[in-house]
Amino acid sequence: MVVMKVPEEVKIAIVTALCLIANAIVFKTVLYIQINYYVLYSPLWVFIVYMITRTVKPEYDDTIYWALIIVIVTILTILAYAY
Repeated sequence: MVVMKVPEEVKIAIVTALCLIANAIVFKTVLYIQINYYVLYSPLWVFIVYMITRTVKPEYDDTIYWALIIVIVTILTILAYAY
């Protein structure tokens, strides 16, 4: 059986995609709030920062921390508009 190793960028991209979907679902169906795209795409902005900093500063290239940052930004964005 051949097991392929998933690149780190793909793991972070999957977390980002799931957070974007969660943002859209929560804002449109749970909170019924129409927000601008800058807020809706907040996990994507963190992903872009990850892609830039991992090439500039290799010591910032830790997958689990970036995944946690993306999830935390998503949760904080939802909480900020929920109250």
